[in-house]
Amino acid sequence: MRTRHSRNCSEAGAALCEPEPPGLVLTGTSLPDGTWIDVLKAASAAPVCVPVIVISSLLDIRLYLDVLESGAHDFIVPPINSGDMKHIIAFCYNDCRVVRWVLKQAVRGFQGVTGSFS
Repeated sequence: MRTRHSRNCSEAGAALCEPEPPGLVLTGTSLPDGTWIDVLKAASAAPVCVPVIVISSLLDIRLYLDVLESGAHDFIVPPINSGDMKHIIAFCYNDCRVVRWVLKQAVRGFQGVTGSFS
């Protein structure tokens, strides 16, 4: 997996607007020019599904709920062991691969599928 580092929301937003955006975004709760909300909005506007994982140095239940209810894939408070992190990343990445495949099929119009959903 290729990695890319963005120093702020503007750089992250630019990367997410590319024709082939990152497969996953890890972000802190605050960046020099915005917050996790701005990164999540940029990911939502990406041309394909891009999961966002928010990392916070503090365990804040209200923030945890806000992050998940806003559409982030996960909320992590360090320390986290590498095995758990690998599992979280794999789950997010595979989940979005499924979403991308389904959307690709929908764009193709599910050629050959006929019937009624009434």
